[in-house]
Amino acid sequence: MSESVRIRGVVETRAELTAISKHLRSTRPMENTAKAVSEHIDKRTAAGLDYRGHRFEPYSEAYKKQKGQSRVDLRKSGTMLGAKKSRAISPTHGQVFIDDAREPGGQSADMIAALHNLGRAKGGKVREFMNITQSALNKIVKEHMDDPLMKVLKRS
Repeated sequence: MSESVRIRGVVETRAELTAISKHLRSTRPMENTAKAVSEHIDKRTAAGLDYRGHRFEPYSEAYKKQKGQSRVDLRKSGTMLGAKKSRAISPTHGQVFIDDAREPGGQSADMIAALHNLGRAKGGKVREFMNITQSALNKIVKEHMDDPLMKVLKRS
């Protein structure tokens, strides 16, 4: 005596597992995540805020006169933030960085960014813009990594 059992949904399940595997191996979600982090930094920096949401430390009086403005603007020449790039190194590792573009006068944009972040720029004020809070990062990861994966899972 033999019994026959028919299992439905195997083909569909296999297709969904393939889609999940493809998503997890792809660098595209990480590329989108790194790009969104970079855009988050741009938006916040344009508003004159550090990564924690605090106003940038003000310019010294002498530097205000030299620069001709009192509002701290890390975008003034455009070289430093214009050299900011993002990339996916792997499906689980992304990077936002200042490329080694040169400012007029020979200083590299990545060196100037580091000086601002560490408080070693003119006036010694810390203006930490190349960072992101964990909560802001979690929102971006959810949007670009978790939500697309959940869409695939909900289909199955």
